[in-house]
Amino acid sequence: VAYFVLFGFLFALVTMAFIDLDTWLLPDVITLPGLAVGILGQLYFFFVLGRPLPGAGEPLVINALVDPLVAAAGGFALFYFGFTHGWRLLTGNTGMGEGDAKLIAMIGAFIGLRGVVFTLFMAAFQGLVAGTVLVAMRRRRGEDARPPVDDDEAATAGLPAADDPRLRKMMVPFGPFLALGAIEWVFFGPPLLAGYFDLVERLIGFVL
Repeated sequence: VAYFVLFGFLFALVTMAFIDLDTWLLPDVITLPGLAVGILGQLYFFFVLGRPLPGAGEPLVINALVDPLVAAAGGFALFYFGFTHGWRLLTGNTGMGEGDAKLIAMIGAFIGLRGVVFTLFMAAFQGLVAGTVLVAMRRRRGEDARPPVDDDEAATAGLPAADDPRLRKMMVPFGPFLALGAIEWVFFGPPLLAGYFDLVERLIGFVL
């Protein structure tokens, strides 16, 4: 059961990453059923097998059942009210799409609060690196003014049609980086996190 649940999760992440790269969309037909499967999987493992779904890691909140529910709801609220509509209220421009909020909710349902925090950190870091490299490559080829999508494509994807090409050329879909961060958590996250805290503890002990 764990194999098929995690296989479906990873398959959905890879699929949505390529869809987002191509269309700037994260389809509800994948994220919403994926969210349901994640919650049902957690219920099955908690009540039937008495343990959390493999890949979620140690729960941060109360127990192995509440933790992924908090992660799904908290991740969705952070993106929906903060990075999407909150950013629009503050700046007048659209930040992230609503698809990203649904994707992080799905991720939280499968891998819990620790996994979501790890995913957000890795997605932001790797997205920054990739965006910097893309901008440098465009400048090297003399393509500073060429946006990644034209106005019609932006409207279809629900993105703002920025008048300033300097803004438009910086647009990079965030969904693939969220998917990559979640995949990294499933395969490497808990030992990487444990190693990080061990390193921090050693550094603090060395300084003190």
